[in-house]
Amino acid sequence: MPQGHRGAALLAAVALLLATLAPNALAQPIDTTTKESLRAQTEAITNWDQFWQANNLSGWDFDTATTKAGFVHYCNWTGISCVNLAVTALELPCDSGVTGYCAVLAEGALAPELANISSLVALDFSGQRLAGALPAAYGRLSKLTRLLLPWNRFNSSIPPSWAEAGAFPQLETLDLANNRLAGPLPPAPNGSSLLPSLVTFLLDNNTLSSSLPASWGSATALPKLQQLYLLQNQLSGALPAEWASAGAFKALNKLELSDNKLRGPLPGNWGGAEAFPALAELSLGGNQLSGTLPEAWSCCGGFPSLSALSLTSNNLSGTLPPSWAPPAFPSLTGLQLDANPRLCGPVPDALYPAVCGNAESVATTCVGRELPACTADFPPASAANAAALLAQSAAITNWAEFASQNNITGWNASVPVCNWTGVTCTPQGSIIALDLGCEVRGYEGEVPPNCNGFAQGTLALELARISTLQQLILRNQQLAGTLPSEWGGSGAFANLNELQLHGNQLTGGIPAAWATNGSFPRLLILTLEQNRLGGTLPPQLGQGGSLAAVKFIDLSANRLSGPLPTSWSGLGFVTYLNLTDNNLNGTLPDSWGLDGGMPALTELYISVNRLGGELPTAWGDAPSFANLRRIELANNSIGGTLPPTYGSNGSLPVIGDMYLDHNQLSGTLPAEWGSPEAFQQLNTLSLDGNRLSGSIPTSWNVTGSFTALTRLALNGNPSLCDSTVPTLLQPAVCDSQATNCADGQISCQPTASPSPPPGGNEAAAEAGSSTPVGAIVGGVVGGIVLLAAAALLVVGRRRGWLSRSSLHKQLSTASRRGGGDFSLEDGNVKLVPSMDPGALSLLPAHADEAPLGMLPHSYISTMGRQVAAATARGTRGALINDTSSGSPSLHSLESDPVITFISTRLGTLSRRRPSGPPTSGDGTSRDTPSNNTPSGTAPSDGTNARPPSTNVSSQPTMGSGDTGNTSLSPDMQLWAVRWEQIQLERAIGRGSFGRVYLATWNATPTAVKVLISAEDLEQRQDLELPADIMQDLQEEAIVMSRMRHPNICAFFGLCTLPPCILTEYCSRGSVFDVLRQASWDADLAGQLTWRLRISMAYDAARGLLYLHMREPTIVHRDVKSPNLLVDEYWHVKVADFNLSQILAGQQGGSALDEGGATNPMWLAPEVLSFNAATTASDAYAMGLVMFELLAWRLPFVGLSPFQIRRKVLDGGRPEVPPLTELPGPDNDAFATFDDYCQLMRECWAQDPRRRPAFAEIVARLGAML
Repeated sequence: MPQGHRGAALLAAVALLLATLAPNALAQPIDTTTKESLRAQTEAITNWDQFWQANNLSGWDFDTATTKAGFVHYCNWTGISCVNLAVTALELPCDSGVTGYCAVLAEGALAPELANISSLVALDFSGQRLAGALPAAYGRLSKLTRLLLPWNRFNSSIPPSWAEAGAFPQLETLDLANNRLAGPLPPAPNGSSLLPSLVTFLLDNNTLSSSLPASWGSATALPKLQQLYLLQNQLSGALPAEWASAGAFKALNKLELSDNKLRGPLPGNWGGAEAFPALAELSLGGNQLSGTLPEAWSCCGGFPSLSALSLTSNNLSGTLPPSWAPPAFPSLTGLQLDANPRLCGPVPDALYPAVCGNAESVATTCVGRELPACTADFPPASAANAAALLAQSAAITNWAEFASQNNITGWNASVPVCNWTGVTCTPQGSIIALDLGCEVRGYEGEVPPNCNGFAQGTLALELARISTLQQLILRNQQLAGTLPSEWGGSGAFANLNELQLHGNQLTGGIPAAWATNGSFPRLLILTLEQNRLGGTLPPQLGQGGSLAAVKFIDLSANRLSGPLPTSWSGLGFVTYLNLTDNNLNGTLPDSWGLDGGMPALTELYISVNRLGGELPTAWGDAPSFANLRRIELANNSIGGTLPPTYGSNGSLPVIGDMYLDHNQLSGTLPAEWGSPEAFQQLNTLSLDGNRLSGSIPTSWNVTGSFTALTRLALNGNPSLCDSTVPTLLQPAVCDSQATNCADGQISCQPTASPSPPPGGNEAAAEAGSSTPVGAIVGGVVGGIVLLAAAALLVVGRRRGWLSRSSLHKQLSTASRRGGGDFSLEDGNVKLVPSMDPGALSLLPAHADEAPLGMLPHSYISTMGRQVAAATARGTRGALINDTSSGSPSLHSLESDPVITFISTRLGTLSRRRPSGPPTSGDGTSRDTPSNNTPSGTAPSDGTNARPPSTNVSSQPTMGSGDTGNTSLSPDMQLWAVRWEQIQLERAIGRGSFGRVYLATWNATPTAVKVLISAEDLEQRQDLELPADIMQDLQEEAIVMSRMRHPNICAFFGLCTLPPCILTEYCSRGSVFDVLRQASWDADLAGQLTWRLRISMAYDAARGLLYLHMREPTIVHRDVKSPNLLVDEYWHVKVADFNLSQILAGQQGGSALDEGGATNPMWLAPEVLSFNAATTASDAYAMGLVMFELLAWRLPFVGLSPFQIRRKVLDGGRPEVPPLTELPGPDNDAFATFDDYCQLMRECWAQDPRRRPAFAEIVARLGAML
């Protein structure tokens, strides 16, 4: 080739390369049809300009010529993907608060013209606000594999063209859930596929009507479909027999048809040999299906893969066919049959695990080995029934006052008994429930039913004559007297399932008649805790047919005495037994653990009694406690050695938590416990406060031993201290802080109950109290604060009275026992049940907080009401000194002991240093005492200390010689702050770890957390943290410094001398503060519109989504309203996420055990069960925060930690008031009330798997704005 030609070819090649590498540099081919189709979509979005700008979309410029500078090819536009310059994806979803397009949601419609982009593979507008019709033309998109349009407002029917032959030939996922679609489901075309490649079809939560198309049962209709969601529509008619045709739905593994209006019988051929070969989950609950359970479903090998079948809340009748037992349904593990009022009878033994549940899952609420009673057969309420109810009202001595205070109506002959307040009847008029109990207290002035005044009097024996009664709830009143003997015996309470009498003032013993033959034959739940019951435990209980079906017994916090009855081993269905905090003595019965003893027991609590003897060796034999997951025997006098057979020989096979602490156990740790076959699910083993000796066996340090163990507590065993902790057990023993360690060895430190401080009770109160300020210092997250606390405890460990460490242990015991407040009696912890929600915190309320001590610790409870009001309005300048108490104000720097201490020590350091200290850029010495020293306070060495100043201080530049920052790692040097750069304005809070000050730093309002406790000043000698603590603190701060999101409270910097952390200042306090203030500040309440509150929830969800999207994932673990901060502009920022719990693979430990969460009000059921917190646990807590924003009151206030745990594990949630009773200035404008409540309830679902991810939460909240 001639040289000239070669040069031309080279230039052409370079031009082509530039065009490939720099698409903006040279014009690229533009397909006019594609461009105009995209233009049509922008025009169809009515708020396109706002959507484009708010979500920072790049490109989308249709006017710049391709030959002009600045032209951007549409393949480089935000939301568009291309292959070979052909558009393959248009994705603008709001499914992520980080990368999604949610700042402003798109409104308008879908443009039909998008169907002209024939190369389109994916179209995603999830979570926007598009409405109108689904474009019929989209069916011709032959390459489309994903069409994602959930959580919009489409209100048309499904276009018939979408169901025509040849439509969407490659579509695999079609998501149209959570819209407003109406009309029928389209039939399949004759002799052709409906959607031949479809795998996932989501149509749930719409208003689709008509019947299920029989044509979908054609073998060619949906040949690849695996998941079909049609729940929560208005579908009617019968279940099509055609769906069971040979070859139909051969790949379907999940079919959701619940909550529709389907009628008729269950088709027998659905259980045919060729029907649904891959179906694993079938949900038909919440319909109007009738008839009997078909024998045909079990005759011919049908449903070979079915593991879960839900038929709840229908009109099914008859009994459970014996033929349904194995070998029928070979894969079935869960069968739900509740709420079928005509379906009852025995459960075949072989079906019992699947129908009635086991330790792994709970399906139907069985009564013994029977289905729930057929309530449709109950007789209607009689005059005798009404008289029995009136006998109870007469037994309440203050009935007139109680009824008036709680708006109780009816209760007289002129009103039908089923209309009486507290009485529940079936549709046939049978009385099935009486509930006059008090549940919880809420925010000030707001209480749930039956809690405005309390019932006094006694229990009426006549109630036992209401044979149809299934629930009797009189909890948390002030009823006294004894338990009626007449309530026991044959004929009494023939159908009672639930008896809740806890939280009263009942006396006497448990009547012997309650243990006689036939007593309470169908009782499942018995709660008598927190009364004044005495006497012994009836040995006949569970024998001779008494309480034959009971599953849940709580007798804790009474005055019961005597031994544990060996005969209680007959309680064959009991899953939960709580005898904590009584005066029980004697020994643990061997029979409880023998074969057939308590085979269903999953939780056993007998702590804080007077039990002696030894741990029964029989409990180490198979199949001892086959389902027991948690046992607590702490705070007794059990002696002897640890039985080596425990966990072996098939005993205790699923035990997860074992608390044997504070007993008199002796001997060595059994080597046998380290066997790979033993304790494979053990998560927590607490052996604190015993007399164990020796060392940790080498067999415990073998791969395969204790594979699930995260906490092993060995403190307070003097003969175990100084022993080396094996390498593999270091995380569970030392790193978990379950055991005090030093240099890899168990520390020899006393663990006896602390003595009172010098000066009596008043000094004790001061030493043990604090006023936390989590609401304003979001950046001081859990990991940093815990590390700082550790440093303070190391420095102050010589103090003899109650420190935070011991306080945490006392309250951890309280949490396990169900108590609230505590006191020290003769060196032992005595817990007193409390209705004070402040007792649920790890920190007690400070005396200065009265009268707001009932509230969770927050910014508001730190201040006075005057300051709180100004803060809630976002008025920064309103943080004035409050001297109304007559004592020095928290906010004053004049006499602040921490600032005085700092200035004194800095002055001392300055005098001790050699001459010629390094100077800053402006020539000033870096050792010059700070201008943050209070006026009139002089350092002890005589150096002059400057008063606080509001003027701009000197801003020396940092250098390697900067005091206190030379030890910082290179990663932290950029975040280093010098003390003299901070201008303190006033103290705004204090906690057990130090004090918090409002300050100005770099002309920015800042919250400064000084990690020096005023109570430690007498013991403290210097300003520095120990080197290892400082290193850990830096590592946490590095992670924290990388958290950058508008809904995450920002970290500003770290100062090492003195140790302090700088974070963003949020002037309105926390969400809790704002809601609390609004309850008495009308001006503030008037600002809290529904849109603002939904926006606050939306902000919080975005921040949490950001944490969950990190790599590795960050689970907050302590989501609650006091940890969601509000800035001046009402933006909510997530604070106090525990960075020491960043998930790296599998997260271990639980929030309760590890202290990651300080208040069980917001803890998920799995966390309250001492499992690890997950992102789903954060979703649960978000649901409760949404409840607070809805009702302006706390969840579960007034219950002890134990009561909260029991309630939540039982599925209890706060009762949602009707819209007309909610606070707020614009209830009438809350058009999305039902959507909001639905999302809230989904967030707090019992099953973590059913909770929405935060991507979905953000999308759905955004759609409500």
